[in-house]
Amino acid sequence: MPFKFRSLSGFLRDRLYCPVCNTNPPKFMPLPSSYAMNAKQYGYKHFGKGETINLEEYSCSNCGASDRERLCALFFNETLGASSHNQQLKLLHFAPEHALSTFLREFGLAIYRTADLNDVGADDQIDIMKMHGYQDDEWDAFVCSHVLEHVKDDAMALSELFRILKPSGWGILMVPLMTHIENTLEDPTLVTATERYRAFGQADHVRLYAKRDFLTRVSKVGFSILQLGVEYFGAEVFKQCGITYNSTLYVVTKPTND
Repeated sequence: MPFKFRSLSGFLRDRLYCPVCNTNPPKFMPLPSSYAMNAKQYGYKHFGKGETINLEEYSCSNCGASDRERLCALFFNETLGASSHNQQLKLLHFAPEHALSTFLREFGLAIYRTADLNDVGADDQIDIMKMHGYQDDEWDAFVCSHVLEHVKDDAMALSELFRILKPSGWGILMVPLMTHIENTLEDPTLVTATERYRAFGQADHVRLYAKRDFLTRVSKVGFSILQLGVEYFGAEVFKQCGITYNSTLYVVTKPTND
């Protein structure tokens, strides 16, 4: 599926813009200080070094959308927009972020469902490693952002994402990525909150992804990967939306059976 981004309207120039709530918020809010405090307390060495994270302009003061949600929304505004195909599109959203989920529900999709193992508010309570409730080639698209770093077996989860996606289907697949480390950091013997904070930055994370390794793991199951960054969206758009210039949106596609 070809993707082509058209820049924001000229009237937004020099003004902040949140593509999730479609407003010009007075400001973007910084990442809560508790994250930096935890990093210092537990000795986490990689705080603030991730590829897609704006520490100073993290969340929208109007809707609360994070910078990575705003990045997703830029893509969806172009991909879905006023498309007549929306009424046929089936989209699955894993661990749905509130603001982004609200945004996606407004597109009039044929089916929009949310999935989470532990959130009783999700449409489906499902284990991403064993998605027995979904058929092969069932979904046109998915959003899976900052989920795989919580999953015990990410290879199994990636295989399941590939299985349930239709040929020629696509998905947004994001994790906290580190460009300054060579290999993904993971150790199943680290089980306490203190150990995981120190190694991975959060108590509920089980790995810290190196970028090259992430791309290899995703490609290994059969996905093709598009990396959409500032060259695709434009520096002006990133500035207006509070997105750092080193941010990248990863869009995976499943080849057709031809």
